[in-house]
This record gives sequence, C-alpha cells and structure tokens, in this order.
Amino acid sequence: MLRDEILNLEATGLRSLILEKFGVALKGLDDFENLGVAWQIVEKLDCMGWAVDIRNMKGRKIVDAFSFADGGPVTVFARHGDDPDFVSVVEGICKTGLIILEENNLAGVQ
Repeated sequence: MLRDEILNLEATGLRSLILEKFGVALKGLDDFENLGVAWQIVEKLDCMGWAVDIRNMKGRKIVDAFSFADGGPVTVFARHGDDPDFVSVVEGICKTGLIILEENNLAGVQ
C-alpha cells in the first residue's frame, strides 16, 4: 500500500489494518477514548527503533517518527517536506505506524 493510500484511509479501514498489522483493537480514532490503546503502537514502534514525535496544538495534531540509519536521522514525514494535520493523535499514530511498516517491507508487529 502506498503512503498516499494510507494517508487517505477512512476510519474503518484504518482500524482494520491496525488490528491486522499491530494486533491493536481500537474502538475509534478519537483521542479521549482511544489514545491509551493507540499508545501500544507507539511502544511497538519504539521497540523497532523508531521515536514518535507527537504535537498536539490548538487546531493541529501532528505526528511524525524518526530513526537513525546510515549515520543520520530518517523521518517519516519531514524528510519529504510533509506535515500532515491529522484529525486526532490516534489517527496520526496509526497512519505513521502503517507507513513505517510498508516502507520498511514489514508484514506486521505483534
């Protein structure tokens, strides 16, 4: 699945892929009810060597992740000049995690 396809996933398809790829069952994408569950994805990405950067500002929800490869940092969005504004932090965590799996040719993390 391409990056743009992941970024354009609707809630139901996104939640289904998160369950399949990360083994995390989300009831929805709103932060108040689901951020604690979505944090399991952050922990799994951390175990893979990725640090997740979350910025929750008035009117903006930004999630990016970075790792180190070949002696330097690698980011999911910033290196491409992207700065997606997610509807929720949960959505950002989910889509960032899926992009990391896809672009590193990983089937999933359980």
